[in-house]
Amino acid sequence: MNDASSNPAKLSEHSKSAVAVSFTKPLLNEDRKRLRKMFPTPETMCPRLDSVFKSTTVKKEAKDRDGEFACLQAFIHDPATPLLAMLKDIEQDGEELSTEQFKAALTTAIQLLGNASAQVSRLRRRKILKAINPEIQDLAEEDIFTNAALYLFGKDYEPKMKNRAVSLKILSSSKPPQNKQFFRSSRPTVPQRGGSLTNRGGNSW
Repeated sequence: MNDASSNPAKLSEHSKSAVAVSFTKPLLNEDRKRLRKMFPTPETMCPRLDSVFKSTTVKKEAKDRDGEFACLQAFIHDPATPLLAMLKDIEQDGEELSTEQFKAALTTAIQLLGNASAQVSRLRRRKILKAINPEIQDLAEEDIFTNAALYLFGKDYEPKMKNRAVSLKILSSSKPPQNKQFFRSSRPTVPQRGGSLTNRGGNSW
């Protein structure tokens, strides 16, 4: 019996292209929702944050961080909806879905799984760019990473980053210099000749 790992399945060029796009280009939100609605499964809903943690005493930073992870978790849950539809069909000996519906469920699962991966890649780019320079983190949202292949950013990103760096440098040089001192510096007060904190020859206050 041959080991499956020694004979990996070979996809058609069309399928390889579809998988590559799915795993590198995030879906638009309306497309994601449309795919989810094709195979509704309440069991895969992403858990919501408990109301006790939504009070004003919880720091906004903590809420924002949970929102970020909740979004990623929802993306991970998405592929389960068509997969569960396929599982249900198998359990019922193929009486639930037609061949075309089964194929559509499989394709949808791949698309949603790819979207989850693409969204994580986008988040990684955003975090890295923010750490380097917050003014260029929006580049993580641009549609320039489809050809990134095995790399997170890919060759198409470097020219874009250089152009942005040049633009920021030009903008920075065009701004008037800012005085970093809060108070203007003034010359130290010099006591008048013959005077001091105490009157010469007199009593001090």
